[in-house]
Amino acid sequence: MIYIEIMWGHLSLRPLLFCPVYLSIGTTIEQRTTAYRELFRGHLDTYLLHQIRLNTNQGMALGNDKFKQEVARLSGRHVTPLKRGPKQKQKGEKEFLL
Repeated sequence: MIYIEIMWGHLSLRPLLFCPVYLSIGTTIEQRTTAYRELFRGHLDTYLLHQIRLNTNQGMALGNDKFKQEVARLSGRHVTPLKRGPKQKQKGEKEFLL
C-alpha cells in the first residue's frame, strides 16, 4: 500500500505501511484498512472540490487572503492568478503602431 504526499507541488510516494499515523488506527492490517477507507467516505462540497482542482491545476494556493499572502512571501512567487490580457497603459503613454 502507498499514500501520496503533496508538498509545495511535488508528489512523494511512501509506503503507507510505515506511516506512524496509519499504524495507530488499528492493531491488524484489516482494522487499519477499514479505518483508512472510512476516512474517505465523507462527501466533499462540489464547489470546494472544484476550487481544489482549479487551484491545484493552476499551481495556486487555496485558503484565505492572509494565508495566500504568507505563501507568496515565503515562496517568492505568485499564488493567485494575475489579471489576464495586456498591461494597462499608463496616463500619458502613447500607443505605438507599426
